[in-house]
Amino acid sequence: PGLYESVVDGKNGFVVEPENIEQLTYVISKLFLHPELVEKMQNENLKLAERLSWKNIAKKTLSLYRKLV
Repeated sequence: PGLYESVVDGKNGFVVEPENIEQLTYVISKLFLHPELVEKMQNENLKLAERLSWKNIAKKTLSLYRKLV
């Protein structure tokens, strides 16, 4: 649910199996040890937020309506 379908594992976040403590520990450690990865993911999520912004969605919807008319 939510934005889960927008997460690309390793690109803009990590997908961890529920209750998999080892996997979660690995991912958290990776983020602490690689701040450049955190920055890369932040940038990817800023791009995603722009694509999913209400303003951008409204522009695309209006463009579609104009094409249909």
